[in-house]
Amino acid sequence: MKKIFITALFLWAVFTHIMILHAEDKIPQQCTNLINQDSTSSVSPTPLANLCSSEKKLQCGLWQRLSFKQDKQLDDLIDAGEKAFYQSDYATALQQFEQGLSQAKKQSESCYVGQFFNAIGLVYDSLGKYKEALQCCDLALKIERQGSYSMSLGSIYQKIGHYKQSLKHYEEALTFYRQFKDRQEEGKALANIGSLHLQRGEYQDALTYLNQAYTIQSESGNSIELANTLSSMGLVYRHLGLYQKALEYSQNSLKINAEIANKRGQGAEYTHIGNVYLDVGVLNDVENHAICQKSLESWQKALGNYHKALLISCEIGAKRAVDINLNNIGDVHKNICDYPNAIHYFQDAKQLSEKINDQLGVGITLNNLGEAYIGIQKYDVAKESFQKSIEILKELHADSLWRAQAGLASVEVRLNQSTVAIAHYEQALNTIDELRSHIEENDHKSSFIQDKLFVYDEFIAFLQSEHQKTPNLDYDEKAFETFERKQGRVFLEQIGKSGARRFKGLSEEDFKKEKELEDRVAAARKNLDESYKGVVKEQRIFEEELKKKYKEYYALKHPQPVTLVDLQQNVLQTDEAVLVYNVREKTIDLWFVGKQHFRMFSLPLTEIDIKTQVSEFRKWSIDRANTGGNVRILADSLERDFKVFTEASRTLYQHLFPQSVRELLDQTKPKLLYIIPTLDLYELPFEALITDNAAKPHYLVEDYAISYLSSASLLKTLRGAQPKTQQNERQLLLIFADPVYPKQNCDLLSSEDPIVTNQVKAYYDSLDGGGLDEHRCPKVLSSEVSEIFKSLQTNPEKDLSLMQEDKASRQTVLKMDKLSDFQYIVFSTHGLLPKEITPLVQPALLLSHTNPLEQEQDENGQKILKGFLTMSDVFRLKMNADLVMLSACNTGRGKIVKGEGTIGLTRAFMYAGTPAVSITLWSVESNATKELNVGWFKRLQENQSLADSLRAAKLDMLASKNYYRYPYAWAGI
Repeated sequence: MKKIFITALFLWAVFTHIMILHAEDKIPQQCTNLINQDSTSSVSPTPLANLCSSEKKLQCGLWQRLSFKQDKQLDDLIDAGEKAFYQSDYATALQQFEQGLSQAKKQSESCYVGQFFNAIGLVYDSLGKYKEALQCCDLALKIERQGSYSMSLGSIYQKIGHYKQSLKHYEEALTFYRQFKDRQEEGKALANIGSLHLQRGEYQDALTYLNQAYTIQSESGNSIELANTLSSMGLVYRHLGLYQKALEYSQNSLKINAEIANKRGQGAEYTHIGNVYLDVGVLNDVENHAICQKSLESWQKALGNYHKALLISCEIGAKRAVDINLNNIGDVHKNICDYPNAIHYFQDAKQLSEKINDQLGVGITLNNLGEAYIGIQKYDVAKESFQKSIEILKELHADSLWRAQAGLASVEVRLNQSTVAIAHYEQALNTIDELRSHIEENDHKSSFIQDKLFVYDEFIAFLQSEHQKTPNLDYDEKAFETFERKQGRVFLEQIGKSGARRFKGLSEEDFKKEKELEDRVAAARKNLDESYKGVVKEQRIFEEELKKKYKEYYALKHPQPVTLVDLQQNVLQTDEAVLVYNVREKTIDLWFVGKQHFRMFSLPLTEIDIKTQVSEFRKWSIDRANTGGNVRILADSLERDFKVFTEASRTLYQHLFPQSVRELLDQTKPKLLYIIPTLDLYELPFEALITDNAAKPHYLVEDYAISYLSSASLLKTLRGAQPKTQQNERQLLLIFADPVYPKQNCDLLSSEDPIVTNQVKAYYDSLDGGGLDEHRCPKVLSSEVSEIFKSLQTNPEKDLSLMQEDKASRQTVLKMDKLSDFQYIVFSTHGLLPKEITPLVQPALLLSHTNPLEQEQDENGQKILKGFLTMSDVFRLKMNADLVMLSACNTGRGKIVKGEGTIGLTRAFMYAGTPAVSITLWSVESNATKELNVGWFKRLQENQSLADSLRAAKLDMLASKNYYRYPYAWAGI
């Protein structure tokens, strides 16, 4: 009853929001007039044909600035027209410019004629009359090769989707302005080229040009152009999924436009801000698997901004802006499932787009109509809309093409047209990959993919259902390979580049040339000088040569998602198996991959089920933080709560390893399991799952060695790198341990989590010599160091290096130029996650410093804490280790990003140069950590593999009679 009541309340909230939307949703009368107005009506310009005949007589010189005799009357007409134009009074602007054109023509002032033609073209551009605008601006350019006229033509060609012509004119303008050292106009040209790259989905290039433009415009103080550039930068960040950053840039642009009373600019920014709120609402919708309160609130904000934009656009007669905002308002209605009203808005937008020849607008609106028609189950009509949309967007190379391709595939699934649905899903993924290939920043790649992950999951769900119908058509194989295209791509590429740094087959000459070209491209991109395109082309040609000459090197540096055939034939060993868990909203896809076996399963578990069950499992371990490090209290609490843990662990095992999977494991008998988790499964130690109901629990680790990966493709890259990387003669072990600090003011170490605050305070107290080590994190004492050294059975002076106390500092780590000379590297200190310590913004290890919280700026101008080795620091290190052991709390945790995995220290150390990282999933008592670490190193000396050695050390602890036998002591590592 309670559930029904809550559902009813929520539905009422949704209904209330819809009513508010309708109340705000009336189209102003002037907008209706604009929609119905014939595109040929309004003030007519001087007939162009009258001037074309005399155009040859009006040449004013090639590539020269305006240096003609000034005419006050003509100048006054230009000023009056410009003032009206920037106030969006286009009728007055057109009247002033036409009067000036007529007068300039009578006086044979050819340069003024060109200027007035260009100005008239800009008015028609603003009114969406692109044919007339092109004619006027083209005449202006023929009369005089002015940079501003090239810019005008570039802008118009961009709007009608003729990108090649647009770029040509923008680059002509850029060359002109640089030739005459006109920095202000150079900034404008750079911004326009940036906006063109944005429209083509080339986001990295867009940011490169826009950042350069921003620098110039900030110096020149040109408010209008600065606002436009901030606006474009906001759009880029929105497309990259960085919504907070997008909002900040758009709001700054809006503020500038308001200060200078630029209504056109204000309207554009209200639209852009609305778009951010629209996208945030959709993302909340996807993450919560239903329309939620957050989504409704975001869409309400979006609608408010769209109406402000629509009013301004209607007032100033900006038809293209009206078209865009009608489309956006329709999008809000579509998202709240109000499909009839959505279709009404989309049809109005389409009608206006067609009238003003806005092909991009037509293509986007057709896609939106297709999505709305799916909502009312008019699938044939939806299919036609998507097909028309694809035809237009493909011609324009528009970055939204993937959405129309995915929409077409979705409707074809509903029409039971399986073959073409598969083809169109693959086209959508190819388009996404193409867009992604132009992005360089790893953070941008991760955020870019977030609003596109649904396409991969839709495709996998469809393939899974097709596999159930016809198991012999390899739909399960295609589903697995689709997962690999989606999962962990950024990490895969990072590890590929890391392996390429140490590749041993590349000649010294080619290595130097590759590095030289990378440096030249970076410098040219920073300055955007004349050499930029040339050096980029030179680099591309050289990379093609490397691809032919060093196939293995190129494959390592540019890794691709693995295929099933490649994984089975060239990567997996006979005694290995991979278990891939793809957590989706209502089910989990599980793939079993062995050397000779492959199966796909569908587990009846929802994303919420897994979150709840993993949380229950982890609670048993995390709650040990309340024992204060007292071994007796710890042992008693573990014994007392063990029954609850057993139930949680056994339940997870039964759900994640159903009978059919167990039978397959019994049949194939692998020794090593590679687990590929997603979402909350990243925080689950599978080796602690209990496999039976016997009085004495039997754990999964007793049957298999277990390792974890972000994707099967990563295993291929790691395996491919090992035999091909340079192996210098290495020392055995490097340990950073026992960092020291002065007595700290614990108020500086406050955390939002009181448990974390107490842990850190206790750690500081223990370092200060204060009695019992109250903190559960491991602290390498002299006995542990000596036991590890003893277990290695080697010469300490030759093979072992210990950086202890003051030497265990961030500066020591960063300045060591021989980190790559060690086979094993151990960090035994305290690990922290972002915001556990107030100033910390990324995962880090706490090292020695007189004041760890003291801040300084790094080479990129970012604030860093001197006592913390952060994830960013680790990415800069160069190692060549077989294993890096992070013997600290929570080092395996971090931000879990959909489609990518855990962003934390693990991937940073793997990039630095190791195929294996030992981490912890919770705070572990220090004696237990010591026992496990010493046991692990002992087993490594017996020439066992890393996974087998770790398993053996855990089994030793499991066999003990004290609290070491509980998973709390060994499973979190």
